[in-house]
Amino acid sequence: MTPQGSFTHFYPTGAGVGCGLLSDGGGRCEPDWPHEGSARDLPDVMAMSVSQFYLALIDLAGALTVDMDFVEPVDTVVVSGSWTAIAGDDWGSFCGLQRQGTLVCWDLGPGPTSMPVPLSAPTGTYQQVCLTANDQACVLDAGGKATCWGAERMEAPDETFSKLACGTHSVCGLTDDGRIVCWGACDNGECDVPTYE
Repeated sequence: MTPQGSFTHFYPTGAGVGCGLLSDGGGRCEPDWPHEGSARDLPDVMAMSVSQFYLALIDLAGALTVDMDFVEPVDTVVVSGSWTAIAGDDWGSFCGLQRQGTLVCWDLGPGPTSMPVPLSAPTGTYQQVCLTANDQACVLDAGGKATCWGAERMEAPDETFSKLACGTHSVCGLTDDGRIVCWGACDNGECDVPTYE
């Protein structure tokens, strides 16, 4: 099924559903197959993170909620604070940036009574955060330096980045001079960046 609407960002979940931010405000989640349910229209949101099992939304006021269903808002957990960015993995770990750029990470178990359990994270002020699927996180500070931590201890290259993108076991960054640099578990060519003329 092709998602309907004009999107500014789109996030496939790997679970038969895709969610995106619409260009005219709000968002939408749509299943790949009709038998998996109908589309879910989302309120106006400034950011979202989708994974195989979770949908995290930050509304225009900075409130953060995490749903455990893409089609219906069930088992919703409200995370206190005022947020500007959110990233999550498939297993319920999340890192978010609060309005002043402070990084907060937590783990969320299954079910409606789940409460966020704090996780350790670097201190500082950051502009972006991303999580891999294998318990690895990276942040980008205000000067464009990346810092990574977690299960595999991936060390970020000494570059200045404008954006980061986390994959399953690796991370790629867009440098200030327009190059793509990747690092992490690259056994299957994940870090081989093609060149284009």
